[in-house]
Amino acid sequence: MAAALPDCYHGPMTKRECEEVLGRKNKDGAYLIRESESIQGALCLCVYKQKVVYTYRILQAHNGNYTLLTAGGLQETF
Repeated sequence: MAAALPDCYHGPMTKRECEEVLGRKNKDGAYLIRESESIQGALCLCVYKQKVVYTYRILQAHNGNYTLLTAGGLQETF
């Protein structure tokens, strides 16, 4: 039996739709998780701050752990 998805999960949604949803909230710290448009199987954590939506990709490793995609040269944390 699969675990229930959190309320913040919005499934397939474009970046533009995400920005509209979070923009309507107009609250720093508002966030949602959506499927990535550019990386199949990845998720995006989208966070609203000062009228800007910051997007962080969430990847699942082969062992089932999750990590945020990091900038080059930074150590990954699972």
